[in-house]
Amino acid sequence: MKKEKDIKKFDDDFKKYFEEKDVVLHEEAVADLLDEIDIDLGDAFIDLLDEEGAIENFFLMWERAGELEKDPHEKKHIQKLGKLSKEYFNKKEYKKLYELFFDTMFHNFANYVKLRDRKDFDKITDLDLYDKSVVPPEIFLQYFLMESPIKMKHFDWERSEDVMMQNLACLIICFGDIYEFFNID
Repeated sequence: MKKEKDIKKFDDDFKKYFEEKDVVLHEEAVADLLDEIDIDLGDAFIDLLDEEGAIENFFLMWERAGELEKDPHEKKHIQKLGKLSKEYFNKKEYKKLYELFFDTMFHNFANYVKLRDRKDFDKITDLDLYDKSVVPPEIFLQYFLMESPIKMKHFDWERSEDVMMQNLACLIICFGDIYEFFNID
């Protein structure tokens, strides 16, 4: 019975992540989703929302990071990320911002799991990444929370600025947690 309640709670929170317009209900739902991963991530989400300018700074810092990067190969990618991140954030093109950071994460994810080395690489689908356990369980939900708004057409990108900042905070938390996982070794 508890498992059914947990699944229903997750489904309700996920629906709110996608559609809720009320700022308080949306924030609670996203914090609860992140708590499913790790209680510290839910807290980090709330802290990020409370810190003045933190979300904006995250998306604008990549321009400076590109200037400072020493590796010429990485520099080119980070500079592009910085330019587009700043442009999309300033123009409030949040779906493009999500796509940009998901694509960046996915490129590194594909390298991490050696996706191109798989015999079934040319046939593997998005669903296979989940069904065949290609996405490690440690980052499964973070990956899902980053991918879903982009891939599922019913995600509401036309909500208030406060709700969009909450979605961006979720993106930042998931992005950071996945990169921490990649670099744990």
